[in-house]
Amino acid sequence: MDIYFDMNSLTIRQPIQIARNELLRRFIEDTDCDYLWFCDDDNPPSIDVLQKLINANKDIVSAIVPLRM
Repeated sequence: MDIYFDMNSLTIRQPIQIARNELLRRFIEDTDCDYLWFCDDDNPPSIDVLQKLINANKDIVSAIVPLRM
């Protein structure tokens, strides 16, 4: 299995839900990839989380995200 990595960015600042929907649209229309992974810069993942999520072989998976206090 290959992992395709692309740092997509948007040219204007938008609310997060609009930006993510735009990136999802690009993913669906412009790639033939099976998975899309969002990773926020304020919640860095563990080293092997991407491979674990892929190995789960589920349609939708999510890593545990701690609550901000």
